[in-house]
Amino acid sequence: MSLTASDEYHDLAPTGVDRATLEADAAALLPLLDSSPGIHIYTPSAPIFPTVQKVLNQLTDDIKCLAIVRPNTEAEIRDTLRLCSSLNIKVTIRSGGNDVGERSIIHGGVVIDMRSMDFMTLSADRSSVSVGGGITHGKILTFLDKNELDTPVGWGHQVGYVAWACGGGYGVECGSRGIGSDQILGGRVVTANGDVLEVEDGKGDEDVWWALRGGGAGIVGVVSELTVKVYPKLRVMGGYVMFPFAEVEQVFDRMQKLYEKDFPDHFAGEVYLIDPMNNGGLVNQFFWWELGDDEATNAEAAEKYLVKVKEFGTVVSCTVAETTPYKFLYSIENPVLDVRQAFFNASAIVPSFSRELGAVFAKHPLPSITSAVVLHNCHGVGARRDPKAAFGPRQPHVLAGIVASCEWEDEASKTKIKGWPQLVYDDITENRLDMGWKYSNFNPPEPGDGRMYLGEDGACRMRSVRERLDPKGLFARCTPDLGSA
Repeated sequence: MSLTASDEYHDLAPTGVDRATLEADAAALLPLLDSSPGIHIYTPSAPIFPTVQKVLNQLTDDIKCLAIVRPNTEAEIRDTLRLCSSLNIKVTIRSGGNDVGERSIIHGGVVIDMRSMDFMTLSADRSSVSVGGGITHGKILTFLDKNELDTPVGWGHQVGYVAWACGGGYGVECGSRGIGSDQILGGRVVTANGDVLEVEDGKGDEDVWWALRGGGAGIVGVVSELTVKVYPKLRVMGGYVMFPFAEVEQVFDRMQKLYEKDFPDHFAGEVYLIDPMNNGGLVNQFFWWELGDDEATNAEAAEKYLVKVKEFGTVVSCTVAETTPYKFLYSIENPVLDVRQAFFNASAIVPSFSRELGAVFAKHPLPSITSAVVLHNCHGVGARRDPKAAFGPRQPHVLAGIVASCEWEDEASKTKIKGWPQLVYDDITENRLDMGWKYSNFNPPEPGDGRMYLGEDGACRMRSVRERLDPKGLFARCTPDLGSA
């Protein structure tokens, strides 16, 4: 028998505005209340609107949406899209609200807030879980952990799972189980005209199946449901091995030399550059070793590999101990939405860690205590090419997510730090370390970015899919620049 998550995992929607308020603020949306009387709609005059609209990264206060619509069912998504399409009202999609490019908000259009679409149903054979389009990493991993199961997720428990997985999805289980899009077994997508397309490998629209797996959520429609792989819960030796930022060149050089000789798929090799104490910064090596019973994966092998990792530099701190994916995820500090921050971002993909890459970061130290560089090490299963998936960079590589951040009210700091990510990126390219790819979940919109995420052929195919399924450009806010024919 399948198992459905209880209401403790459900994010109950605040009550939306009444009919009179909707008529005063956004009369064009009144038909939604008639077709979907249970839907929640929030307009700018509602006292709760600032709370409901809040996202992690909003760089301007000039973006004013017409309304936020919070569906509880796929039918309500369908009705919303049909109405917006008929009136040519642009839409965007919000789940976790962590998008770095302000794509979770839209000026003059409708935000489809998916946070109440957070159902989870575990299959009877415990091999897959079907989740709503608004589920977060934290919810899915908590639910699975309580059932002695696991599925790969990213670093942030507040991050929307569907956007992460559909956009590619880096994480510590990349080497052994693949990236997020590799986990997708099927999905349901509501298109711009309100059609519901159900896809899986060998079934349904093959272009949508391809786009769903690495093309990004929202490019061809609203993902109302995903079915993803589930695995037995891992036993892990995990934690942080921290080195002084001053040694970043040496640390990256020794990483490269070790990984060229010995880089097991069951080891992660992720890195986080941080300076939380404003004392010079740290190179935080995420040590993640998936434990097994054989000589290559057991605890003794993990301890031997940990000794090699500690030889990267001067160990400031080591927290490695036996843990679980759930405990490890919740040990990673996430930004708090209640404290408004300014974020400036860039991304680059390089072949590997190297002394040369370390030299770039040494030249450009972190500009604030909340700035960071996230370095995902894609290898093993995650680096295997899949022609049925849209995700572009499927060879071994390191993704650098370059993030500058400070308090929103600190104008002097904003002026100081906002150009830092681009300086780092420019230095990476000038040193010929860049592979030409970028990653949408760490990159703001920019001209030609579709080719940087999907490759030339991928951008061309995605453009054709978009022209067929969204000819009016209803989801333009969610879509990278795919170029022209």
